[in-house]
Amino acid sequence: MFNLNTLSHKQIVNYLRVMYPLWMIVGMFSLLYIPSLIIGENAAETANNIIQNETTFRLGIASGLITQLFQVVVVLFIYKLFASIDSAYSKFLVISALVGVPISMASYVFKLGAIELVHGGSYLSSFDTAQLQSLAMYAFNLSEHMVEIASIFWGIWLLPIGYLVIKSKYMPKFIGWALYAGGIGYLISAFTNFIMPDAEVLLSLAEVLTFGEMIFIFWLLFRGIKTK
Repeated sequence: MFNLNTLSHKQIVNYLRVMYPLWMIVGMFSLLYIPSLIIGENAAETANNIIQNETTFRLGIASGLITQLFQVVVVLFIYKLFASIDSAYSKFLVISALVGVPISMASYVFKLGAIELVHGGSYLSSFDTAQLQSLAMYAFNLSEHMVEIASIFWGIWLLPIGYLVIKSKYMPKFIGWALYAGGIGYLISAFTNFIMPDAEVLLSLAEVLTFGEMIFIFWLLFRGIKTK
């Protein structure tokens, strides 16, 4: 039986070198493909896209759910990597990361609902086609708002990792600061979407900051960590 407690730091990094690429590949399919089917405010064209590409749309939903399962495993490995450095901060990163998982997974309920709405059905016969298409667009928008809420926790969990990277000296300090920037970027993006959704400059800045997370991931993949 797999025992996380017996793994060395080197073994944990090796597992993360497998998990992170899988996580990114599967996650990117969901994050990039599903939104590509949404045509601005055009509910009719969006509904037609979903119907014409339903199988791939469902695969996008499945890949999104699988991504969240990968997230749980990655979080456990990250926790184990830093638990000996600071137990409190390590537990905090686990809690903040895992809170976002059910929110993200629940967002796909609305995407599945959008599929049902564009197909109609006897129990939806009181709505005409245009109304169903508009409701499908509304369901998709609700899903995106849930993702924005989940992204708050994507940002929060990077902050304790940044602290732990700096404290542990496993990586150069700039990696820790990059994680701080990434966490702040996610938070700026989420709250800007809630408060000032048209503030494109601020949203663009937030998007740049979130690349701090990628710096950490690529350093881990290609350089690993320093251990005594």
